[in-house]
Amino acid sequence: MGYEGIISRTYFSALGGIVPEDFKFEKRSKMPPRDPFNSMLSLGYSMLFNEILSDLIAVGLHPYVGFMHKIAKGHPVLASDLIDCVRIISISIASILIVKASGSNAVNMQVRS
Repeated sequence: MGYEGIISRTYFSALGGIVPEDFKFEKRSKMPPRDPFNSMLSLGYSMLFNEILSDLIAVGLHPYVGFMHKIAKGHPVLASDLIDCVRIISISIASILIVKASGSNAVNMQVRS
């Protein structure tokens, strides 16, 4: 595991320890997300990714050629490169929504398996 993976694992482990009890999680899970917090992150990342992809296309940049991620057929790697720069926005929004929702009963805590 590289530095990015080590830092990510440490970050999400710490974040899982400070969110309200109803949203506790042990680690980042995706495809599928295994808890409400990871579900909110995945949704936020998907929305952010598609917004970035749309903007790249709108300004005429080629989204399938990037510089940090390996080029993969059918994957817009430039969008992946750019989302890494703003990923914290999605994490912050999810955290704020969770803290606000934990004060009310606005979130249904059922997780489908």
